[in-house]
Amino acid sequence: MERASHICAKLSPKIYGENRKLRIIFDEMKGFNYNQTKVYLEYLRGRKHTDWYWNNKRSIDWNVVDPRAIEPKQPKNEPALMIADWLASAIFAAIDEDKFGKVHPEFIQIIAPKILKIDGIRKTNGFCLLPEAFAAPLTPDQKRSLKFVGYG
Repeated sequence: MERASHICAKLSPKIYGENRKLRIIFDEMKGFNYNQTKVYLEYLRGRKHTDWYWNNKRSIDWNVVDPRAIEPKQPKNEPALMIADWLASAIFAAIDEDKFGKVHPEFIQIIAPKILKIDGIRKTNGFCLLPEAFAAPLTPDQKRSLKFVGYG
């Protein structure tokens, strides 16, 4: 959301002549509390200038983000959600072991060239592990997956 809000703030005045709000759409899921997500984003907005705010590299541009405007939609009615779900699933399958202990580095290898790079770097720019200092034992295939996006 940090990057999307900054891109929206940067490009919307050029395209529309004014700052437009970022449209935030979540995949509609049973049992997911969207109001809780809205409250959490409001909490982040209020805490952005305190020492608590852990993301010191970038922050959400609140001029273009309205947490109250989050919309849940069904993927069949919102094609962009299908793309987002596909990307998230591919990245997950490239890093997290399935029930057979297999990961698929080839998925992230295909996606990696399209991931945002700033000054030639994807790690922490277009692809970021959280928490940042995360360290865990990794299989060779997990290491290979993360190497495609600048880790290792």
